[in-house]
Amino acid sequence: MPRATHIDKARGRKMYEEQGESFAEIGRRLGFSAVTVSKWAHEQEWGNLGEGDTDEAFDAPATGSSGVADFVPSDSDEGLRRRIAELEAETARLARENEELKPTRDVSAMLNDRVKWLTENTPEGEAYWLNRAEAEFKKENRNRAKDGLPVFSIKEHPELLDDLINTLKTKEAMARAQEPGEPPARRVKLFIMRNGMPTIEQIPMENQINNMAGSLADGIVRYTRKGFKLTDPFLCPRAGCFRPAASDEFHRWLYDGYCSETHRAQVEGSDQSPTVGLNTKDTILSGV
Repeated sequence: MPRATHIDKARGRKMYEEQGESFAEIGRRLGFSAVTVSKWAHEQEWGNLGEGDTDEAFDAPATGSSGVADFVPSDSDEGLRRRIAELEAETARLARENEELKPTRDVSAMLNDRVKWLTENTPEGEAYWLNRAEAEFKKENRNRAKDGLPVFSIKEHPELLDDLINTLKTKEAMARAQEPGEPPARRVKLFIMRNGMPTIEQIPMENQINNMAGSLADGIVRYTRKGFKLTDPFLCPRAGCFRPAASDEFHRWLYDGYCSETHRAQVEGSDQSPTVGLNTKDTILSGV
């Protein structure tokens, strides 16, 4: 079961209080059990609790994602309620362990909506953009002072901070769609946690750097042993490009793992890539 975020709980509360949906229906739509949704409701004291049928999660079985009805104990069954909570916690722990043992890390959320992902996953939360806008504001004021220009006050011009936040979000949203500004070079994108933050780093993949004479995957495995993981989806090896590798209807790579023939030709010329050719896909993605 996925770990609930404050966004999940806020959506659940809105569905319950404004739309009158049941715990079971909220859980089905958000991907959680009725028991879990009921816990959110009681912990956050959602409105209308105790007015008759609002506690239905404890009155009737709800169908879980497995297709089997979830057993939901009554309020008097505290022992069973604790046991369910323990099992849910154990399931979550095993899911985290399984994710850590996988040689790949799903980065689709990071790529599909970078602005939303940063807002929901950084320790700062919503303050992430405000903090960076304030830093940009201070930097701009320093530059103005050096040029002998008057500096601006956030208190007098709060709209400037709002404009900076919107500009930062727009730049972040458009960055991955633009053509790379870096010179063509072969870089494999690998996932790693840096200071508690998920990060995608570009690793140089040249034979003389990574000593790849023995196997085409040796250079990548060298980094996976240091804690790096392959991204899922695999990203274009062209430096500065974070688009997924192009593939056909059978999920086979096109263009030797690059996102386009243009990027493949920029890096490899007319030769086939010695690093990420089509016949190496299974080896590379297996992490062995």
